[in-house]
Amino acid sequence: MYPPEIRARARQMFLAGNTVADTARANGLPYLTVWHWCNDRPEARLQGTELRCFRCREGVDSPTDPAAYVYLLGLYLGDGHLVTTARVPVLRIYCADAWPGLIEACDVAMRAVLATPTSKAITS
Repeated sequence: MYPPEIRARARQMFLAGNTVADTARANGLPYLTVWHWCNDRPEARLQGTELRCFRCREGVDSPTDPAAYVYLLGLYLGDGHLVTTARVPVLRIYCADAWPGLIEACDVAMRAVLATPTSKAITS
C-alpha cells in the first residue's frame, strides 16, 4: 500500500494530461496501480474500521502507553479476538484465574490503551 501523497501526486500528473504509463514511470509505480487510481477507483476507499476506530483516523498518534499497547497486543494474539458490531469494534481477551495477576494486568493495560477517563470497568 502506498502513502496517500504518492497516490495524490500520480492523480495530479494524470489529470494534468500525462498518460497512465508516463505517470507510472515517473513515480516508479506499477502501471496497473496507477490505472486503478486514475480510472477504476479515483478516490481512496476507506475501510469500515477506519470509519469507526479512533486510532485509524488521520491525525491520531501512536498509543498513549506503548508498553501497555504491546502487552495488550500479545494478550489479544494469544487469547483474544475482535467482535465488530455495527457501532464499534469490541476487544475481548480471555484470561484464566490460574495465572496470578493476569486478569488485573490485562485490566490495567486495557484501561491505559483503550479507556477514556469517564469509562467504567465491567467485572463479573
